[in-house]
This record gives sequence, structure tokens and C-alpha cells, in this order.
Amino acid sequence: MKDRILESAGSPHELEALYRGNPAEFLRAFPDALKEMPESAILLVWRERLFFEERRAVGEKVSRWRGQDIWLTGVLSLAAGTLAKIPHWVPALNAERFFARNLCGLVAGALIAWFCAQRLEVARKAEPKGAVF
Repeated sequence: MKDRILESAGSPHELEALYRGNPAEFLRAFPDALKEMPESAILLVWRERLFFEERRAVGEKVSRWRGQDIWLTGVLSLAAGTLAKIPHWVPALNAERFFARNLCGLVAGALIAWFCAQRLEVARKAEPKGAVF
């Protein structure tokens, strides 16, 4: 496998085919092939692809919740709860009929708003910061 990797070092397509054909053997042979051709840019990219480790500062924790996420969750919860109290404040509304028709919409609306906000955040992070020429 090492010889085939070295022969295909100039072709990303052929390396991908080798990897997909037998990933375990490819992973075993790849470090030896890289030692023989350390200047190959394609093999260096493959090294990062196969053995990627995210680097963090010492003591840095990965936080899944940011202040913005907690704030958004609170606001959406308060909005859904406030809308759910409408029959309590408007005596002319029949509570059973109101909840039968609108409860799913209240919950689904809050969830849709949450996931839309998360998707916008991911899209903003993925945008390039400057013009690429």
C-alpha cells in the first residue's frame, strides 16, 4: 500500500480511491509514505485530514453554551409562556379550545426560532472575512 500511495502522491483523486478501498491499510501505510516524501503538499494535506487534532490553549475549556444562547433560550421561553397565558388574561377565550388549536404552534414556533438563530450563527461563522481573489 505504501508504494501505491507514493505513486499516487500527485493525484488527490487516486489517493481518495485508495483510502476508500481499504481505510485501515491506508492509515497503517500512510505515515511511512509521508516519511519518504515529506515535501509533498498533497500528502501533508492528507496527514492533517487523517490525524487532525484541534489545538487549544492550556486550560481552555470548550463551552457548548454561550451567553447569547442562554439569553435567546430565556427570551423564547418567556415569549412562548406568555402566549400560552392568553386564555388566562382574556376570559372570552375558551382555554380548552385555544390550547387544542395553538399549543403545538407555540412550542413549534419557539423551536423554529431557536434553530433559525443557530443556523444564522453558523452561516455567519462560515463567511469569509475579506475578499478572496
